[in-house]
Amino acid sequence: MMRKRLWTIPVCLILMAPFVCVRPALAKSKPKPPTLAEQYKTMKMKGPDAFDAWKEKTYATSGSKQSQELTNLVNQDYADTFTQQYYDMKARGGDAFEEWKNQVEHSRIARDRGFLKNLEKNKNAQGGKLTAKDRQMRQNAGKPHGFNGDPNDPGPTDWSDYIIETDGKGNVTGFKPKDWYERDFDGDGKVSEEEQNKWDNIQQQKNMDRDGDGNASLKEIRQAEKEMDTNGDGKISDAERKKWNDKRKKERKEEEDKKNGGPPGGVPPPADPRLGSKR
Repeated sequence: MMRKRLWTIPVCLILMAPFVCVRPALAKSKPKPPTLAEQYKTMKMKGPDAFDAWKEKTYATSGSKQSQELTNLVNQDYADTFTQQYYDMKARGGDAFEEWKNQVEHSRIARDRGFLKNLEKNKNAQGGKLTAKDRQMRQNAGKPHGFNGDPNDPGPTDWSDYIIETDGKGNVTGFKPKDWYERDFDGDGKVSEEEQNKWDNIQQQKNMDRDGDGNASLKEIRQAEKEMDTNGDGKISDAERKKWNDKRKKERKEEEDKKNGGPPGGVPPPADPRLGSKR
């Protein structure tokens, strides 16, 4: 009886051996779930609607540690966007950079003003030493690198047109155009491609209507198309169209401010010639 028991032990081990060896191998081949940083990057590529929905869901379903990690990613993303914009404007130089710099210095967003001061001191936006990523952004200055995942969109040149979203602690959690809710024609909280195209067409009609009669005439349309075609190839690219519309939007705003007595806060009264000029 003892001899029979001794024989059964090795047989059991032999029969179990394949399972003992195979199980760990199967566990190793199982793909790892994506990190939060990888998910963040993927969702950014899907556009603002998908990204915002994912972000809200992540905040609602995550613990404090993961929520803080997401906030850090959003803050770093915002800092990187500002940094690249700084280097791009500096690469353009001249009046363009000074005008942009002046806008930031007089911005109500304290974080932007702080970022600018740090970058002017040859530090990164958040005040630390320049990283390899910062140097790469400086090297890429003036080149198209994309906004919201679109490599053909260099991003906004004026952040005053955007709503900067923050949490209760003042951390930046995202940003949306100020006219975002006007683009949402059906009021479902999202801007579809159809709604975006409809909005773009409305804005372009307004930009073409130079005499302000509410309609873009054939003459005004032809003039606009001629101005859009900056390289003279007879075709209008999306980049040329966007650049022209952004320029006309700025011109329309200046015209409206002029009619209303200047930008918010008014304009200073003309200098009294009897007082002489100040130097």
